[in-house]
Amino acid sequence: MLANLVYLSIRKKACTEDDIAQILAKAEQNNSKEGITGVLLYSATRFVQYLEGEFQQIDGLYSKIKRDPRHERVTLLHTGLIQQRYFPS
Repeated sequence: MLANLVYLSIRKKACTEDDIAQILAKAEQNNSKEGITGVLLYSATRFVQYLEGEFQQIDGLYSKIKRDPRHERVTLLHTGLIQQRYFPS
């Protein structure tokens, strides 16, 4: 069951550009193994992430994301079923 998930969170002030680079490197390494694709947008104060893949995998990843200490006030904006990926790579 192919699904997507979108969340918004507040980036903590202690979250550095090096932290962002680590997030992206780890996501690239781990998410491909789980068949998860998507995009991470960020600014000095916020994160917005769109994830897509099998529902169980993205739900499990979202549970981990919510516990990440580099952000807070994680808010689920959307989750649902999709017919195809918008970010296949």
